[in-house]
Amino acid sequence: MSAGRGLALRAGFGRGGLARAALYGLAPACALGTFASEITVGVALAVALGLGVLGAARFRTLGGPWLLAYAAVWFLMVPVSGNFHEGIGHVWPLAPLLVIPMLRGVDGVDAEPSIRAGLWAAAGLGLWGAAEGTMREAHGPYSHHLTLAYALLPPLGVALQRRSALALPMVLGVLGSRSSGALVALAVTAVLGVWAGFDEARGRSGSRWRGPTGALLGMALTVLGLPFADPTEVHSRAILWTGGLRVAQDGPVGPGGYPAASALIYDKLEPGFWFPNHAHDSATQVYAVLGPAGWLCALLLVTAWFEGFGVGAAAGLAGVCVGSLTQDNFGDLEVIRAITVWGALTACASAAVGFRSATRR
Repeated sequence: MSAGRGLALRAGFGRGGLARAALYGLAPACALGTFASEITVGVALAVALGLGVLGAARFRTLGGPWLLAYAAVWFLMVPVSGNFHEGIGHVWPLAPLLVIPMLRGVDGVDAEPSIRAGLWAAAGLGLWGAAEGTMREAHGPYSHHLTLAYALLPPLGVALQRRSALALPMVLGVLGSRSSGALVALAVTAVLGVWAGFDEARGRSGSRWRGPTGALLGMALTVLGLPFADPTEVHSRAILWTGGLRVAQDGPVGPGGYPAASALIYDKLEPGFWFPNHAHDSATQVYAVLGPAGWLCALLLVTAWFEGFGVGAAAGLAGVCVGSLTQDNFGDLEVIRAITVWGALTACASAAVGFRSATRR
């Protein structure tokens, strides 16, 4: 073997090994909480950009022009509030949609090991949540019990689509969160995931409209179930939704501008009521913060995710969309990180996005 060829092989192995190491930790880290996930995504982004600059990886994203448009709207709206930190904070969770396709595009790198390790880690998280749920509302390493419930849905959808027994502890983890609001979302993900598993066993591909249809039906069921929910919770949600729509009427408030803009409105609706974080509804929140253009970009981006993600991850996305009716799931870093990591990994395990050695999963 010539010296030149040996150097080329070593360089290729080095690039591939670096890309594999950066890629493989992404899915397991999602189950370990914010710190682990932030570190792994940050390292993976640095590796992906470095390989891109060196010409060892192609710059590519998932979500097409709508990903870029949605990110651009967040930056363009920063002058309205002057909060650049909040603006970039809402773009950052989308990083896996750039990182994973780039790393997966390096010769010899496969998404499958990360998916398998991530499923085992999510199953472990589910067992943690199930055990904790016997004593209190489980949140595991996450910031909130609702975050745990919704962050488990994307890997659950993938496990069900693969007909894996690892789905069971994930279901138990969602139940351990004791979130009544997540039950419909769990049911939607379970039905779509099982359906996808049967299709795969028969060698069929599911309709790309199945996920959005399931999400809309789940939202309708959630609305129909509101009269049977805790009256106190329904009352507070009614104020939050009404206040959010009134904020949106006055024009977009920009990244980080919602708490100040909503405080007086909430107080007018009910003296003493003040909820400073969000509208508890992702669509209302995005409309109030980014305006009609941002809302439309978000809708088209989520639609592109349903079309481009693997069917199991799309089942989890449908469940998260159902939950976004009563929670700002798309504004929760831990939840949207689970969506983008699992969605990008399953998309990059698919021949549909042009990776030579992959088959549709």
